Amino acid sequence: MGRTSAHADGRARYPRAVVVPFAVPDEGRNLGLGLAALVHSFVRVFGQNVALAQLLSRDDERSEPRPVEALVSPKAWGDISGSPRGDVSCVLTGQLEPPSDGRGLLRVVAFEPASGKVLCDEEASLTPDDAGSEIVRLFKDMAPPLEGELGLLHEIEGLAWDALESVLLAERGVLHDPARRGPHDGLAALLHLGRAVAEAPEADYPAGRLAAVGLDLVLSKPDDEKLAAAVDRALARAVADAPEHAVLHEARGALELRRGGVEAAEAHVRAALEREPRRPRLHVLLAEARRGSGDFAGAMDLLDRALLELPGDPLLETERAVTVLESGDLPRAAELLGEVLTAHPGFPPAYMALFACGARLADADIVERLAFDAANDPDLPSEVTRRVLRLFASTQPESAEGERFVRKGAPRPARERAECMVSLAERLAAEGSDAWAELTLARGKMALDDFDAARAHLARVETLAPASALAAEACRTRFALDEPGVARELELVVRTAQAPSADTDLAQLTARARTLAGHHDVWPAHFALGATERRRERWAEAREALEAAVRQSPGATPAHLELVAVHVALGSAEKALEHADRACALEGETARTLAVRATALLAASKHADARATIDRALALDASEANRAIEERIRKSSEPPSAFARLRMALGLGKKR
Repeated sequence: MGRTSAHADGRARYPRAVVVPFAVPDEGRNLGLGLAALVHSFVRVFGQNVALAQLLSRDDERSEPRPVEALVSPKAWGDISGSPRGDVSCVLTGQLEPPSDGRGLLRVVAFEPASGKVLCDEEASLTPDDAGSEIVRLFKDMAPPLEGELGLLHEIEGLAWDALESVLLAERGVLHDPARRGPHDGLAALLHLGRAVAEAPEADYPAGRLAAVGLDLVLSKPDDEKLAAAVDRALARAVADAPEHAVLHEARGALELRRGGVEAAEAHVRAALEREPRRPRLHVLLAEARRGSGDFAGAMDLLDRALLELPGDPLLETERAVTVLESGDLPRAAELLGEVLTAHPGFPPAYMALFACGARLADADIVERLAFDAANDPDLPSEVTRRVLRLFASTQPESAEGERFVRKGAPRPARERAECMVSLAERLAAEGSDAWAELTLARGKMALDDFDAARAHLARVETLAPASALAAEACRTRFALDEPGVARELELVVRTAQAPSADTDLAQLTARARTLAGHHDVWPAHFALGATERRRERWAEAREALEAAVRQSPGATPAHLELVAVHVALGSAEKALEHADRACALEGETARTLAVRATALLAASKHADARATIDRALALDASEANRAIEERIRKSSEPPSAFARLRMALGLGKKR
């Protein structure tokens, strides 16, 4: 099986229990991971959430890590996690044999990792018709000794194996994949859930899960029209198979609303209201449709009437605040959302709406409040925790975005802010293989002067996502930890090369960079050398140094961006475009990567693509530099004037 490592080993305060993906036969691959994902999502043990221990295995150092599904003994857990870890009170493990041939089995074992004591060991026979009920019964039997709560797991009760198998495969598909910065395979999850709805049209879980997963996918990639169309098709098929589920009509309405189809959205929502008239989310969608068309008074009227029927409902109160927010009164909206969170601590929609207020107001005080509240709420959904932590990290003084945030009050002490970041990042890291959380955790540990722990988390980033931008940043950060003086000098070299003063001796600067790169075989050193050589327009030497940086860290986005300019200068447009595409894949379509890609497309004479790309960059950042690129693209695509054509003809005549 190669080398195996665990990444949800209870190093955080939350959670204290861990579930290991269940062992399955070869033909049942991913089913054990899917069942563990269900346990992770819904079950609580000893009053705490259950982390998912995504075990990863490599056949060799260069192969991609892959998930392992296994029955783990106390000794094996200690070997994998590095120690028994006294802060993990319970490990859940077991094996699943699908009832494909008429009879299957589920065995679940719970043990204390520190002592190896078995807390319970339960088995359930599974048949094709009652698999869901038997699984729920098994976990109910385990609940008393583990002080357990099943949560929404009971909703799979009554599912036959065909539908349950589709659900488990879907849960594997929606698991967070750090290499993909999102679900492992969201489209596959849609297909599996659609099949589950068709196989069990009366069941609530498949329909509700399909609606939730579909909307989450669209929200994660709001500009992906093909993805939105795929989600709409999946929902339409599900509505045809199971028309009585209001949640499916609701999801179609929400999707239409995002596309701007207000009338179609209202039709779907009213179809849902016929089935569940007291469902708050439906009234919220109708109000969203009104405010989306600028009718804020109409939206407030709808919400007032809904609140007469459902007084104090937090979702409706949150939508009132959002309507105020969209009408332009951000301070009042923030005040209303604060009232919702006071009455309903940890309510996710209010969190996310206040998150939007904090971001739009660039109000560091609001963001700090959100972060500290989140740190004190272990039940906050992980995706909400992740988004709050990302915004909180961006408000810190050392962040590139920190300058745009304003404060009215004094910030909390730096150590308290670092402890808050560590608490949130530990929770995310404990839930699975999350390279970004590990990197954030490393930075928090550095701020707390826990440098050994920081190094361990940085190493974990490079293991989890070895060719990613996160791995390159982990390498740079670890080098700064180990060689702080050299790292500062390299940063100075790069800054000087990119903006030299009149008295800068570029030859001397290059010689110093070459010496540093010769002594330190890390990508920041090779990048610094490449930057100085590029400034001197020594293109071949710059290419050599920057390619060395990319060999050391394939995810070093700055090196790829520099290589675009170098290859354009060398006349290798296709190579330039390769590096531009790689930068976009690593960093996403930011203003920076899109502008560089537009330059590469222009060099490749792909004028229409270049214009479309720079337009997207300008929509994100209408800077003078981006406008200059736009002007170059415009001029390059203009037909030559009559005078220019005459000059060209005369030039050709002279050559002849």
